[in-house]
Amino acid sequence: MRHYLTARLGRRHIIVPKLVGMLLTLIALFYFLSATIDLVLTWDKLKDVQNCLKTVATTGNEGEYLICTLKASIVGLYPFETRVDEGDVWRIMIGKAAAWIFWIFVLVFSLVVYRTGKMLEIEIEATERGRRSAAQGEAQENKGAEGKGDEGGRGN
Repeated sequence: MRHYLTARLGRRHIIVPKLVGMLLTLIALFYFLSATIDLVLTWDKLKDVQNCLKTVATTGNEGEYLICTLKASIVGLYPFETRVDEGDVWRIMIGKAAAWIFWIFVLVFSLVVYRTGKMLEIEIEATERGRRSAAQGEAQENKGAEGKGDEGGRGN
């Protein structure tokens, strides 16, 4: 028999871990979509900065260079030359990709919580007043059997 942690809302009983899983799934989905959009936009901005710096290198226009450095600082680059290092591109994109992968894992975890309806498997031994639990009864019988020898715990 499965026991679920439930909450009563009106006349309905709601399984709390499923509710938590549903809310976590919704939040993780929004953050996953946000991380996806951020990843794609950052890649496009990096390509735009690279193209902007290439045009500055060919034309030599200082006003255009200032615009390129502003675009680069929005992405997280600080170019001191008219080119973007590959290491800087990797540094920026790995951070964005790590956030994207993190939200994939959170989304999968929240879906598992929602589908199973439980967050942790905790076994709780319930005992009634005046009655011993099965484990306590066995321990008591084993104690009595040790003192009696080969007689199987029966007294004569």
